[in-house]
Amino acid sequence: MEADDPYFRSNIQLLADSGVLSAPVNSYPLPWALIADDLKKVTPRQLSSYLQTAYYHVRFVLQRAEKKRFQANFKVGGENSATPAAFGQTDHHLWGMTGGVEYVSDFYAFRMNGTYSEFHGDSPKFSEDGSYFAINMKAFSFNFGRLERWWGPSWQSTLSQGQNARPMPALALNYADNDIPFIENLFVETFVAIVDDNSAYLRKVATRISTRPFVWIELASDYTYHWDLADSWGDRIGTQENDRHQIGMDFRISVPMAIFQFQPGIYGQWQKDSLDHTDDSFIAGVDFSGDIYHQQVRFIAEYKNSNSGTQQWIDWLSSVDQAGNESILFGDVISVGTYIQFSNDHKMNVFVHHEKMQTNAVRFNLSYQLPFLYGQLVGRFNYTNAVWEKEHYQGGLSWEYRF
Repeated sequence: MEADDPYFRSNIQLLADSGVLSAPVNSYPLPWALIADDLKKVTPRQLSSYLQTAYYHVRFVLQRAEKKRFQANFKVGGENSATPAAFGQTDHHLWGMTGGVEYVSDFYAFRMNGTYSEFHGDSPKFSEDGSYFAINMKAFSFNFGRLERWWGPSWQSTLSQGQNARPMPALALNYADNDIPFIENLFVETFVAIVDDNSAYLRKVATRISTRPFVWIELASDYTYHWDLADSWGDRIGTQENDRHQIGMDFRISVPMAIFQFQPGIYGQWQKDSLDHTDDSFIAGVDFSGDIYHQQVRFIAEYKNSNSGTQQWIDWLSSVDQAGNESILFGDVISVGTYIQFSNDHKMNVFVHHEKMQTNAVRFNLSYQLPFLYGQLVGRFNYTNAVWEKEHYQGGLSWEYRF
């Protein structure tokens, strides 16, 4: 399961919060091995009505993955400028076309993507974003490729692996086990990656460990080490050895009750960007997921607190067309909004953000997705009055067909 669909993730999180799933589910890409057995044990008729829709959606995607046949996709679209990326916002180009084929079996899986596009701040070129090759060996799996990642329980901002830039070419080793003494389950991912040119360091290795020792709480920690500092960043960040280390922790508490058929959750994430600095960053949030007149809804309120940044940072953010993999917007961000999945397969998310770096700003996001010509059409609109943004009105359109 990849970090490309917030609505699918919302269904997985709802099933986890309600106790249907027992494994940790906030490290993407997420292996099916962590949740497949739990899904197959469920008797859908015994679920509450607000859980059945989520269950059938996730089970359908699992059954499709288990068919062991080739699947293909084609996607075309673009956006006029880059925006701060929430979970699943993976379009990083002004315009582009992607075609790919994928095969999944019990022992190995692969996807071959070919993209011709113009990435923000770059010239038109071919790329292989989204391609991978994976080998499964019981609880272990090994993969190599350019996969999107998102580490942490948050939805609109993250302090660890996020999606502000193209996916990194990475070599990864995973361990997933649902039968661990005392802690019940464990998921570990470690990877080494080549980072894009807009980032501070050009190489990094990262490890994340997550577990769900009780059905009501998920815990995780991660560590990242960077090296090979880009010349253009030497005057913007610290260059000492301790500045290369990042450590972080996060949690999600699933409140063990439904409130008017809405499942609440509380989450947080903390990160220390340097072993020498006393300033830490954190995210705190709360969400509620359930049905309103048979439409699936998730309400989210999220707060990110981090370094306010310097004028030099603001000038740099204003000058680039695409943020780097390590670029996390400094300052405080309050995000409030909702994801809605309608019964006719239309989907929408609406969010308002209050951002503060050295000045205050407001950002508004709207995304709408609907079936169109046997595929999925997605329209996006973004407005911001932030002085560090090159474009105040931002929009995008894409269409994807899978077969």
